[in-house]
Amino acid sequence: MNDTQNTAHRAQLIADLRQFARYLEEHPALPVSQYGVVSLSFNPISDTDAEAIAEVERVAALHGLPVRRRSGQHFATLVLGSVEYSIVAIEQEAEDAYDAHQSYRSNFRLHNGSGA
Repeated sequence: MNDTQNTAHRAQLIADLRQFARYLEEHPALPVSQYGVVSLSFNPISDTDAEAIAEVERVAALHGLPVRRRSGQHFATLVLGSVEYSIVAIEQEAEDAYDAHQSYRSNFRLHNGSGA
């Protein structure tokens, strides 16, 4: 994505967020969770894990956020009230392990215990 496309996409995202906020204001009967958050995430696209992780670290440093690591995921999260923005890089090895784990999912069925 070139800078012009990125600028246009960013402007559209901001406009969409504002439209959504206006819609919530105009429709007070629309339920919203008092415990949940609105979440926006970004996953950097790169050729290597190192490049993606470096982008997470760069963005985190720009905003004074800690980078957390868990199970091959590197992420930083900015929280503003009940809205959060996360940048996440997932190492290829972790993605491959998840895909392998999920590949068995269709081979198992839970029985309800009724004998039927």
